[in-house]
Amino acid sequence: MSQTLIRAIAAPPAAPITTGAGLYPAWSIDFTSQSPASAGLTFARASAAGSYNAQGNWVTALNDTLRLSYHPQSQVPLGFLAEESRTNYLLNSTSPVTQTVALGTGTYTFWNEGSGSCTCAAGTAVGTGFGTATAGAPVVFTVSTAGSVVFTVSGSPSRFQCENGTTATSFIATGASAATRAADHCSKSLTNIINPAEGTFFVTGSAGKSMLLGLDNGTGDGATRIHIKGATTERNFFCSISNSIKLTTSDFSTIPVGSKLAMGFSYAASGLQCVINGQKFAVSSTAASGLNVTALRIGHRSFVGSQRDYLNNHITQVSYYTRALPLEYMQQLTA
Repeated sequence: MSQTLIRAIAAPPAAPITTGAGLYPAWSIDFTSQSPASAGLTFARASAAGSYNAQGNWVTALNDTLRLSYHPQSQVPLGFLAEESRTNYLLNSTSPVTQTVALGTGTYTFWNEGSGSCTCAAGTAVGTGFGTATAGAPVVFTVSTAGSVVFTVSGSPSRFQCENGTTATSFIATGASAATRAADHCSKSLTNIINPAEGTFFVTGSAGKSMLLGLDNGTGDGATRIHIKGATTERNFFCSISNSIKLTTSDFSTIPVGSKLAMGFSYAASGLQCVINGQKFAVSSTAASGLNVTALRIGHRSFVGSQRDYLNNHITQVSYYTRALPLEYMQQLTA
C-alpha cells in the first residue's frame, strides 16, 4: 500500500534566532512535520520501497512516492529515507529457508531479523568474510570468483536479505526471484530562490554512507557545485565555482551509523564557513560568490538516470537563507 504524506504546514518555521535582519529561511523543509509537496520537491523512484510508519508497521510506498520513515519501536519520526539502488538475492525473503544462490564478484551485506540465525558459506564461489548473521549483527563478505553461496537457516528468522554493498539498507521483499529497489531521487529547483552572491544552507540528518546535500547546475555535478558528505567514516565539504576549487576539507574520524549530523555552510565574497553539530569545521577567506547553481539534491548528488554518493539513511530538515549568516549563528543553529 502507498504511504501517506504528513500534513502540510501553513508557513515555514521561524528561525530559532530572531534578532537581526534576514534570519528567516527563504526556503525550508522539515520532513517530520511538513508535506514534501508543500516545499516544491521533485521526487522519483522507479520501484516500490518499504519503511516503518507512525504505528511501527512495515508499509510499502509505491513508485515515485517519497518514504517518510519512523523508528519501529519508539515511533519517533526519522525523516526522508534516501537510499541507493540495491538487490536482495535471497528468495522468499519474508519466509527464510535454506537456499543456494548464484552471486557475481563483489561485496555483499547479509542480515536477518527475528529469532534464529542464518549462515552463509561458499559453494562454488570463492571469497572471504563468510559467517553467521543474527538480528542486529550483519555479515559483510566478498566474492572474488563468481559462483554459488549457500545460506543455511537455523531457528525462525522473520526475514533476511543478501544485498550488493558494504552496508545494510532497508528490507526488500522477494518472491521466487531476486528483487531490486530503485534509487531515491529527491531534488529542489533553486531557480529564482538562490542568491548567487551569498547564502547559507543547513541540513540535519543521520550519518550514513555518503552525501547529505549536493548543489549543482542541473546535471548532478558541474564546474560550479557544492556538496557536503555525512558518512560514518568521513564528513566532507567541497566547493567549486567556475572550475576553481574554493574549499575542500574532511574529518575522517569514525562515528556510529545513525549518529545525528547537523551541518551548515555559508558562501560569500568574504569566504566560506562550515559547521558540524555546533562546532566550527572549516573557515576559508577565499572569495566564493557566483554560486550559479540550479538544483539541490537531498541525500545524494546524482540526477535521475544515474546513481552516485547516496546517504543510505535519513534526512530530517533542510533550509536555505539568502545571506551568509555569521559563524556564531551557524554554530547555534546546528548545536
